[in-house]
Parts: sequence; C-alpha cells; structure tokens
Amino acid sequence: MDIRLVKTPKNNLRDDLGDVESLAMSIRQQGLLQPLVVRPQEDHFEIVAGCRRFEALKSLGWKKIPCIVAELSDEEAYVASLTENLQRETLDPVEEALAYKKYIGEFGWGGETALATRISKSQEYVSQRLNLLKLPQDVIDLIRMKRLKPSVARELYAIDDPSLQSAVGRDAAEKKLTVAEVKGLVSDAISKGATSRRTVTGSSVLEELMEKGKRELSIAKKSILALRVALVKLDSLIEEARPEDENDTLYSLLLVERQELHRILDDVINWKVGKTRELAKIQATYG
Repeated sequence: MDIRLVKTPKNNLRDDLGDVESLAMSIRQQGLLQPLVVRPQEDHFEIVAGCRRFEALKSLGWKKIPCIVAELSDEEAYVASLTENLQRETLDPVEEALAYKKYIGEFGWGGETALATRISKSQEYVSQRLNLLKLPQDVIDLIRMKRLKPSVARELYAIDDPSLQSAVGRDAAEKKLTVAEVKGLVSDAISKGATSRRTVTGSSVLEELMEKGKRELSIAKKSILALRVALVKLDSLIEEARPEDENDTLYSLLLVERQELHRILDDVINWKVGKTRELAKIQATYG
C-alpha cells in the first residue's frame, strides 16, 4: 500500500511511541517482520495496529508498506489496538488506565465487565488499573516514570487523605519499598486507628507535612494582617479623596479596589480555616 494513504488513528492509545529509532534500525537490518493492520476510511486507511512500525518506516523512507486491511467499527478497531498493545506490553499502566477510561466513559461502549471480556482480562484487573487514576497526580507521575510500581501504588487506596497518599507514595518510591512493606504499614495504621507518624510512613513524612502546613499557616496569618493594614490605609485615602461629586472617577475606582481587597482578604481567611481543619484531621487520625 502507498504509505501516503495510511494515517494514524484518531483514538491513539499512546502519548509516547518510545524508541522509534531503534525499531527503524531493526527493520533496516531484518526487514519488517509483521505488517500493519489498517481499516478503510473515506479517503485513507487508518492504522489499527502498528503506529510505531509506521513511524519507523516513514523515517526509513519507505514508499510502499505491507498492510492487512480489516473492516472494523470504531469500537472493534479500538479494542484490536488495545489488545495488541497489551500483548506487546507497550502501554505504561497509566496509559492503559486512560485507554480503559475512554472505552467506558468517553465512548460509552460498555462497563468494566464488558471491557474485561473483550481484552481477556479479569474485571478486577480493569478496576485496579482504573483506580490508579484516582490517586494524586504526583503519584500517577511516579508510576509513569517507573519509579513506583502499580502493585505498590495500589496499597495507597486504603488511605483517604490525598496529601498522605502523596507523601507515602513519594516515600515508597524513594526508599524502593516493597508491596508487603507498604501494605503492612498502611494496614497497621488502619487497624490501630491512630498511629505514630513512623508507623504510617516508615519515615518523617508526616512531620514534613505538618511543618509545611504550619509554615503556610504562618504566611497566611501575616498575609491577613498585611491585608487588614492595607484596608485601613486605603480607607483613610478614600476618606481623603471623598469629593463633593459622588461620581468622581478616582473615588469610584478606590471604592472598587477596596471591594477587591476585601474579597482577597476573605479568600485568605477561608484558606486558613480550611488548612487548619486539614492539619487537625491529620493530627487526630495519625497521632
């Protein structure tokens, strides 16, 4: 098939195609061992399986490429692409989870059980992968960077507090803790209800969280004071600028800015109240 007629899929599963250069070198030396799978569209053929091979062949300057043409619906093409990537283990766990989420949520082709049947996985496996997306973003990033195994990250589900999930996740990645180590620590924390910081994390992570929170609260208090002082000074200037004509431009502008200053002050006060409650909850739960 003329390579110009072949296009990448609209529902591509992978953000990063990996080391295409090495694949191109392998094809140059050994030839293309497996053709691409494509499906016909209005004016081109869409790749179902073989995006990395396609990019490698383009880089090698191939004009014609061997393809298997299959008549597939959008769902069938998506499942076929997903199945091939799973068999080749080319998707990282987060890419895999995002692909499942698209199938179930964005495209609405079926639930977890239906998807599991289509890709020959258990419903529990699909559910566990999807749960990775519920973890804090910094933990998800650790998984994508292969610094934290999904099996280890899965133990974090038992922790309700996202901040603590992040802290334990970072600690597990840095110390290369095993599933058993993380599971034991979290299980012990849950069974005791209130545990020492050492028991929950195996390190001083909670102390760091508390210290960070206290620093932020200190800054918030100083900010509140500064804003209140600014309001007093602004009120004095507004009084000084008060004209006989209430429609005076400067006077009206200062009144508007005073309202904005009040809004900022309220926001900082509300943040301080929320942070205080958050720290109190952590302290009460984990000792």
